[in-house]
Amino acid sequence: MIQTKAIKRNLSLKIFDYGKVEAAGGNRVRQEITLRKGISQEIAKQITKLIRDEFKKMQGSIQGDAVRVSAKSKDDLQIVIQRLKQEDYPVALQFTNYR
Repeated sequence: MIQTKAIKRNLSLKIFDYGKVEAAGGNRVRQEITLRKGISQEIAKQITKLIRDEFKKMQGSIQGDAVRVSAKSKDDLQIVIQRLKQEDYPVALQFTNYR
Protein backbone atom coordinates (compact mmCIF):
# COMPACT_ATOMS: atom_id res chain seq x y z
CA MET A 1 0.00 0.00 0.00
CA ILE A 2 2.83 2.40 0.84
CA GLN A 3 4.61 1.60 -2.40
CA THR A 4 1.57 2.42 -4.53
CA LYS A 5 1.11 5.75 -2.73
CA ALA A 6 4.81 6.58 -3.28
CA ILE A 7 4.59 5.72 -6.98
CA LYS A 8 1.53 7.95 -7.40
CA ARG A 9 3.55 10.82 -5.90
CA ASN A 10 6.50 10.13 -8.27
CA LEU A 11 8.80 9.05 -5.42
CA SER A 12 11.51 6.46 -5.87
CA LEU A 13 11.09 3.20 -3.99
CA LYS A 14 14.76 3.40 -3.00
CA ILE A 15 13.87 5.82 -0.18
CA PHE A 16 12.40 3.02 1.95
CA ASP A 17 14.35 0.84 4.41
CA TYR A 18 12.36 -2.27 5.20
CA GLY A 19 12.58 -3.89 8.61
CA LYS A 20 11.70 -7.39 9.79
CA VAL A 21 8.26 -8.85 9.16
CA GLU A 22 6.68 -9.75 12.52
CA ALA A 23 3.49 -11.62 13.29
CA ALA A 24 0.85 -9.26 14.71
CA GLY A 25 -1.83 -11.78 15.58
CA GLY A 26 -4.21 -13.74 13.44
CA ASN A 27 -3.47 -13.44 9.74
CA ARG A 28 -1.80 -10.04 10.10
CA VAL A 29 1.85 -9.09 9.98
CA ARG A 30 3.69 -5.94 10.93
CA GLN A 31 6.75 -4.44 9.27
CA GLU A 32 8.63 -1.28 10.17
CA ILE A 33 9.55 0.90 7.20
CA THR A 34 11.82 3.92 7.63
CA LEU A 35 12.62 6.68 5.17
CA ARG A 36 16.17 7.39 4.04
CA LYS A 37 17.34 10.96 4.06
CA GLY A 38 20.53 12.03 2.38
CA ILE A 39 23.44 10.01 1.06
CA SER A 40 25.74 7.85 3.18
CA GLN A 41 29.44 8.72 3.31
CA GLU A 42 30.41 5.63 1.27
CA ILE A 43 28.10 6.49 -1.62
CA ALA A 44 29.13 10.15 -1.49
CA LYS A 45 32.78 9.09 -1.82
CA GLN A 46 31.90 6.88 -4.81
CA ILE A 47 30.11 9.78 -6.51
CA THR A 48 32.93 12.26 -5.94
CA LYS A 49 35.48 9.71 -7.17
CA LEU A 50 33.44 9.17 -10.35
CA ILE A 51 33.28 12.94 -10.92
CA ARG A 52 37.02 13.34 -10.28
CA ASP A 53 37.95 10.49 -12.65
CA GLU A 54 35.64 11.26 -15.57
CA PHE A 55 35.22 15.04 -15.44
CA LYS A 56 38.47 16.91 -14.91
CA LYS A 57 37.00 20.44 -15.04
CA MET A 58 34.38 19.82 -12.35
CA GLN A 59 34.71 19.73 -8.60
CA GLY A 60 32.69 17.43 -6.35
CA SER A 61 32.53 18.02 -2.60
CA ILE A 62 30.73 16.22 0.21
CA GLN A 63 28.61 18.53 2.36
CA GLY A 64 26.95 16.59 5.16
CA ASP A 65 24.52 14.17 3.55
CA ALA A 66 24.72 15.76 0.08
CA VAL A 67 27.25 16.06 -2.73
CA ARG A 68 27.79 19.47 -4.31
CA VAL A 69 29.21 19.68 -7.82
CA SER A 70 30.58 22.96 -9.09
CA ALA A 71 31.46 23.81 -12.67
CA LYS A 72 31.75 26.89 -14.86
CA SER A 73 28.69 26.25 -16.99
CA LYS A 74 25.25 24.72 -16.57
CA ASP A 75 25.89 22.47 -19.55
CA ASP A 76 28.76 20.77 -17.72
CA LEU A 77 26.50 20.19 -14.72
CA GLN A 78 23.82 18.68 -16.95
CA ILE A 79 26.41 16.25 -18.34
CA VAL A 80 27.29 15.15 -14.80
CA ILE A 81 23.60 14.71 -13.96
CA GLN A 82 23.07 12.51 -17.03
CA ARG A 83 26.13 10.40 -16.12
CA LEU A 84 24.98 9.92 -12.52
CA LYS A 85 21.52 8.85 -13.71
CA GLN A 86 23.17 6.05 -15.70
CA GLU A 87 24.73 4.58 -12.55
CA ASP A 88 22.61 2.38 -10.30
CA TYR A 89 23.05 3.60 -6.73
CA PRO A 90 21.10 2.05 -3.83
CA VAL A 91 19.69 5.48 -2.95
CA ALA A 92 17.42 7.85 -4.82
CA LEU A 93 19.33 10.80 -6.26
CA GLN A 94 17.82 14.28 -6.44
CA PHE A 95 19.30 17.10 -8.47
CA THR A 96 18.88 20.84 -7.98
CA ASN A 97 20.53 23.73 -9.80
CA TYR A 98 21.27 26.83 -7.77
CA ARG A 99 22.23 29.07 -10.69
